[in-house]
Amino acid sequence: METLCNLYEGFSSSDSAVRQESENQFNNLRQADPNTFLQLTLGILQQQPNSQYRVQAAISLRNLFREFVLTPDNCLWNKITPENQNMCLIALLKCLETEHVNVVSINISDTVSLVAMELYPNGKWPELLPFLFRLISNLQNYLGTSNAPENVVIPARHAFRIIGEIMPVLEDVVATHRDNIVSTISAALQYPDIEIRYEAIGLIAAIVESSGKKNWAPLVYLTPVILEILQNLIATQHVLAIDVLYRLTTISESDPAFYRQHFGIFFSQILAIAQNKQIGTDLRQAAVECLLCVVETRPNMCTKHNNFVNDMITTLLSFMLEFEDDPNWAEIHPEQEENEDNEFESDIEDEDCLYPIGEEGLDRLARALDAEVFIPTFYQFITIYMQQTNAHPWKYRYAAIMAIAQTIEYLPEDEETYQDHMGQIISRIIAFLKDPYPRVRYACCQAIGQIALDHSPLVQELFHATVLPQLIQTIDDPISKVASHALSALVNFTEEVPAEDLQPYVQPLMEKLLNILHKQPQPPRIVREQCITMIAVIAGVIENDFAPYYSTVVPYLKKTMQEASPQLRTLRGKCIECLTIIGFSLDYSIFKNDAQETMVAFIQLMGSGLKGDDPLKEYIQEALQRMCRIMKQDFVPYLPHLLSNIFQLLETREESLANQLLSGSSENSTREDDSKSMNMLTARDFIGLRTTLVLDMESSLDILNTFVEVLGVNYRDYIAKTITVIYPLIRFALSDEIKEKTYDVLSGLLKIMRSLVDTDDTIRNQFGQIVNDLITLFLAILEEENRVGTTESQTVVISGIEQCIDALGTNSMNVDQVGVFTSRCFDMLQQSFLRRKKLDEKVMDEVNNLQSGEIEDEDDKRGIEEEKEQEQEFRLCVLGLLGVFMKYYPNIYWEKVGTITIQLVTQYVNPLQNTIEDRILGFHLSANVFQYLCPLAYPHCTPWLQFILEGINDPIASIQQNCAFSLAQAAKLEHFSAIANNATQVIIHRLQQSKTKGKAFNLARDNIINALGNILFYHSNSLNNIKELFNLWINVLPLKYDTDEAQNTHTTLMNFVDAKNQSVLGSNLENFGRILSIFVEIYNTSMSNENLNNRIKILIVHTNPNNLQPFLSSLTKKQVDKLRKICK
Repeated sequence: METLCNLYEGFSSSDSAVRQESENQFNNLRQADPNTFLQLTLGILQQQPNSQYRVQAAISLRNLFREFVLTPDNCLWNKITPENQNMCLIALLKCLETEHVNVVSINISDTVSLVAMELYPNGKWPELLPFLFRLISNLQNYLGTSNAPENVVIPARHAFRIIGEIMPVLEDVVATHRDNIVSTISAALQYPDIEIRYEAIGLIAAIVESSGKKNWAPLVYLTPVILEILQNLIATQHVLAIDVLYRLTTISESDPAFYRQHFGIFFSQILAIAQNKQIGTDLRQAAVECLLCVVETRPNMCTKHNNFVNDMITTLLSFMLEFEDDPNWAEIHPEQEENEDNEFESDIEDEDCLYPIGEEGLDRLARALDAEVFIPTFYQFITIYMQQTNAHPWKYRYAAIMAIAQTIEYLPEDEETYQDHMGQIISRIIAFLKDPYPRVRYACCQAIGQIALDHSPLVQELFHATVLPQLIQTIDDPISKVASHALSALVNFTEEVPAEDLQPYVQPLMEKLLNILHKQPQPPRIVREQCITMIAVIAGVIENDFAPYYSTVVPYLKKTMQEASPQLRTLRGKCIECLTIIGFSLDYSIFKNDAQETMVAFIQLMGSGLKGDDPLKEYIQEALQRMCRIMKQDFVPYLPHLLSNIFQLLETREESLANQLLSGSSENSTREDDSKSMNMLTARDFIGLRTTLVLDMESSLDILNTFVEVLGVNYRDYIAKTITVIYPLIRFALSDEIKEKTYDVLSGLLKIMRSLVDTDDTIRNQFGQIVNDLITLFLAILEEENRVGTTESQTVVISGIEQCIDALGTNSMNVDQVGVFTSRCFDMLQQSFLRRKKLDEKVMDEVNNLQSGEIEDEDDKRGIEEEKEQEQEFRLCVLGLLGVFMKYYPNIYWEKVGTITIQLVTQYVNPLQNTIEDRILGFHLSANVFQYLCPLAYPHCTPWLQFILEGINDPIASIQQNCAFSLAQAAKLEHFSAIANNATQVIIHRLQQSKTKGKAFNLARDNIINALGNILFYHSNSLNNIKELFNLWINVLPLKYDTDEAQNTHTTLMNFVDAKNQSVLGSNLENFGRILSIFVEIYNTSMSNENLNNRIKILIVHTNPNNLQPFLSSLTKKQVDKLRKICK
């Protein structure tokens, strides 16, 4: 033991060499002879009188068992003999009862929890719970007295705490001993020792967090007692008051239905804490957090309480008034100018103020509540705050405008009053751009910029003439912070302004920006950065029309990049961004020489090493993707310099990421606060973890995906290495985003390989083996996900596999492989139906509870509906995977699972005794059958057509959309001509009805119009009223909502025009003006694609401009301007 104590002494030595040597010897002993190490550590813990040595021993023991977190099969515990293991467990319990030094006992308690989480579920530590309950029962001997001695109280506290921490593995124990546990907790809440009461509250929180309602429901009656304890702690300013609030927040996060029975007093008391300006801001913040967690999970429960919405909004808005008025706010200090660590991300720099809590709280409240509940009340108070009266000084206007910025995304766009409401909001905000207080003007810029982001492109389309002149004028604000923020808002707004709407402002705006950049002395950095970004946006919008500014702007950017000091890395990044956006916007011949120079500079910067938080890194990552798209094959020589760093980063494994998190607690650290402990984490708990490294890996996969997509076969030399690097990431547990992006890259690589199989012997040899390996891997992953994955993670995997199978194309898989996969798909569907059945049973249980007199839980119902929606998304994803097998292996598919497919569709398309979800599945699957298995399967499909046509007029938008899509696929078949006239009559009836509001119905309508286009294209000779149908079809174009169907429909229209179809054009070209307006409207938008854009341009250019003159009357002024630009 003396040797080990000497090593502990070395840990705290002032000599780094001694510290390092002590750590080396300590680790060597630990690894080489874990049994001796354990015996010595336990000996110190039990026998050493010096508490500092016991502290180190307790920490060493705790860290030994933390290996259970990630590597339970390879940890030192498994290298210890059974005798020593048993000795350790006995010693831990003994020390837990006898240790009187707090920091030692806390670490022992941690260790007991760690060990128990692993051993107790396997029946390996049966003595633990009786021992812990005995420690708690010792308190009963002192009920009614002032307090028990510490040797009773301290072990009892730890017992409560340990039971709470291991609660995830004790649900059955709680169910079995529920009454005893409830009475024990109830008694503890009456005990005079406040820490006992605190730990009892913690145990209640743990039961709610880890157990079902049946286990925590008997504890609900204790809510008033807990609230009374909290009020007493606050009144006496006890340090545990905030910790009790945190534990109430745990309940709020886990299942706030716990508070339902006493919600009135719970809400009023917690709200009163939040509103109490006589107590600390930390307590008030914790109170608001507690309430926000409740409303985020149980909004219906909250809104049933009178004044909940009013009280929450007024409280959060009042928080936004609680910040110090900095008299020097407008000044930019030299250290701010040079030090980029001090960015102006937030206008409020007082860390102790409640402003950011109120701002974020309003965002969360708005997200949690339905818009019709939140919006009217919110704007009622905003109107009051914005009034310029003595009672409402500038802080009120500032808070109101910033609150609008924070919540504007929740203003619904599909309501009839949207334009009027948004117009009023923008008008009010713009009026305050002239406010005498600069921080109010700053807030206006913030709000306009946020509106532009959250409601693009609608606000740009409706309000560009109102907003642009005002923002451009605000650039001249004498306060640099306001001017910079005006530029930032202008950037956000202008990005989605159509080129023809921006053109009138370009010349004066460019002159203004260039004058600012060349001004001497130089304006503040934040102004220059935003000017450069604004120039990039202008270039991106007007594209080749930016060419006249190239010779002025690009030399300035290159010069600034070279001369910027090391501290001004964001400024350099902005230059990189602007330079590459200009290059992307113009013809490559203009940028080619500068492109080569830019790439050399990039490689030099990357070679110098970029730290995790270096702002340049993100700019370069995005710029590389632009440069690849600009240079195409000229980019290939730079790949060796770029890929090595990318591959090195992507070879990081999740174990190393998790270990980084765990390494925060060193061997010689001490801790008394267990609230942030990671001791209870398991490998699955790390899912969703967002570290800088994970984000860098995602960015690297984005870069790879761009390389693969743009370079295509020119990437061939790097395919094998790339697949080797990304292969393990398909199983990356820490981030679904990484898995999704990995599938994107992998499918792109497979497409390249597929295209080279016939011409490249090396690729051909690799391809077959890779396919077989992937099929084996995919099947294994599906099995793993079925066992341990969530519905969401399974959806990610199935979608990714679908991408890859699609990329493989035809003849890449054999009969058995296709059979196994398709059979597995139907198994997954069946399992999902079983999960849905269990959810339906939960609904029925709720119904039965209502009949027993319980209050209806609308939030539970909503949660079940959300789970059912996730299951439906999963099932549709499985159908997508089946569709790929139909597409490439129709004969094998038909042989293996054709019969069950027909049966499934036939069962589900019938509206009788089928849910909406099942009908959608049936119609969705029918579309795949029509598209890929017909005409082989058509005789089996004809009974479906009646239900599909009926579905076109169904009151449910999603039914309409899926029926229309299926009808569009069926219309491509020759046999469809027999019902073509009947189908068009159904469609005419639907399109002539009043247009139903809402995005879902707009999507359905687009699909119905696409189906009509297909019928016209494939069966015009069979139609009776052909002229009427073509006129109807043309007059409902262009499509504006469903991007895919819009591109299909507009391509069909172009096919008619190229074929000089008189039914479309009109015998005297009377329809051409309308058709021209359609093509001009969709050109270079998401409703067209690159191929269609080229065809539109050819049509316009080949039509002599003089010949276009008679048709211009059919175009709006905006369309005429766009047409002239296309003609250039």
